[in-house]
Amino acid sequence: MQLSRMRHPISLTHLNIQMQSSLDLTTLQRHRKLTQLVLLDCMVSSDLTPLRELPHLTRLFLWGCRGPIDLAPLADLDNLVIHMNDSTDAVGREHLPPERLNLSE
Repeated sequence: MQLSRMRHPISLTHLNIQMQSSLDLTTLQRHRKLTQLVLLDCMVSSDLTPLRELPHLTRLFLWGCRGPIDLAPLADLDNLVIHMNDSTDAVGREHLPPERLNLSE
């Protein structure tokens, strides 16, 4: 299913996206009820700023994603916890308080 081609967004609360070679996160902005987003082995072709438009997003999982992915745009989203593993190519970790960043091997 291509999220960008949907006429009316469905009421997604959880979404898992796997093995996308070029992921444009602006296509998720219409899915404002998302609470959890899992990106597994994806190449993020834009920064994470579009996720700021998801007011209910509380959990973001980045597993084996390539970028580099800048976490700084999400630093002031107090309800968001980011879970990621060591193989995720992320920068800007220093902008997040430790309780909002869970790192796994």
